[in-house]
Amino acid sequence: MADFPSTIVVSSKYVAYVAQARESFLVQSYDEHEQGGINNNTFGDGFFIDHSDSPDYEHEMMVECHTDTEELTDSEAEAEESSSSESPDDIMEQWPKKKEPEGFTVNGNGRLESLRRRREQLVESYRSNFPKSLHNSGERSTTTSFNDRERTPHQHQRDICVASSSASAEAEGSPVQLLQRSSEVSRRRRVRFSSIEVRPYMRILGDNPSCREGPSLSIAWDHDESYTIFMPLEEFERSRRRKSKKNLVLGSKEREWILNQLGYTKSEISQNARLMKETQNQRKETANNLEVQGVEEEIEYQREEIQRLALFSKSKKVDKENEQSGECLLAIRSNIQSAERQLKSNTKQSERHVSRIKCMLCRGIGVIE
Repeated sequence: MADFPSTIVVSSKYVAYVAQARESFLVQSYDEHEQGGINNNTFGDGFFIDHSDSPDYEHEMMVECHTDTEELTDSEAEAEESSSSESPDDIMEQWPKKKEPEGFTVNGNGRLESLRRRREQLVESYRSNFPKSLHNSGERSTTTSFNDRERTPHQHQRDICVASSSASAEAEGSPVQLLQRSSEVSRRRRVRFSSIEVRPYMRILGDNPSCREGPSLSIAWDHDESYTIFMPLEEFERSRRRKSKKNLVLGSKEREWILNQLGYTKSEISQNARLMKETQNQRKETANNLEVQGVEEEIEYQREEIQRLALFSKSKKVDKENEQSGECLLAIRSNIQSAERQLKSNTKQSERHVSRIKCMLCRGIGVIE
């Protein structure tokens, strides 16, 4: 009981234990007259009282009291003994009279009787929440038994949970009904073939290389819907032809004849047979090379490494050649520039010589004249 925040409500005859839980008060009744004091191990059934409907007497009877862990002093013990010797009628006469709610009286024991009736009604409403299977045969009395006095609020809460779970189980049904429902669901989900649709497909020249010799025979993707037949499974099983594997095998001559009837020429049939022969040879080669597959992978890896190194060395050579060609280009460019300079200087000198020759010619002509 120490886990709940509590307030002790004290009178000379009755002590109520009030524990606040959300919007309600969990009230426990004590009998201190027979036990000679407050005893937490002897309290009655717990029940919930709505705080909104609680009358004003709960506030009027609130008196602060010591907890169980504290001891009373001598003066307080004497006061307690003197108060316990008084009769309930004297205490009710000394109680301050205020405005009482409807249905309660102060004179005599009418107030206590109304409290008892209110408590019994709340206990009955609390017990009515449990299913009938939890009650014993016959009606239970509202009096508090020894086992009920030792019950804690945790045990009452556990009983409520058990009652709600049992009520939900009753609502869902018995285990037999649940098993029947599960079996019905499994029956609905079971797969079965009610009818069979038989479709006729066209036969064509196939490309399956599993034929040992001759052309292969296959079926097309399209089917003729006008010849589609729907029939029950049992009828199909009775009517279908039973053949052994030997009877189902078609020889090369039979396949050739069927393809000729379908309109295929001999050249198409021979070309198809040649392609299938190549595929068969490739399959044989693959099957024979499985034993040396690891060696072939290693050879392929080494070949790739050699190619990578060759490309790397070639790239280095190309880089060197590019560098050398670049240097040659720079040298050629410098030679061209120097030749241009010499040409310019030579042109200037030649122009000077030409001008001198012209002057000399002009002078000679003048002397001759």
